[in-house]
Amino acid sequence: IAGQLGAEPNATFSRGLLLFQAKNYAEAAKSFDAAAVNRMPSALYEAGRAYEAGGDGQTAAQRYTKFVQVMEKEQGEKERVADARALRPRVEAW
Repeated sequence: IAGQLGAEPNATFSRGLLLFQAKNYAEAAKSFDAAAVNRMPSALYEAGRAYEAGGDGQTAAQRYTKFVQVMEKEQGEKERVADARALRPRVEAW
């Protein structure tokens, strides 16, 4: 995916944000996944949001879980980690 969407994680992440705003959630999720592969952990959270908005609760829960795991190791983005923890059970129930 990263090769298809560009190797620059910031550009790929920005593309995901634009697609999300345009309500193109499936393509936004692909962009965020590609950015996450390129070591941009916050893209995992955004991918979760895109999958959730697109109705894919299972994949959203997986991305939120991975985001929490990565960020707990790095001790970063505590507010988003708490958010992801709260969102995960809700979307898993879909």
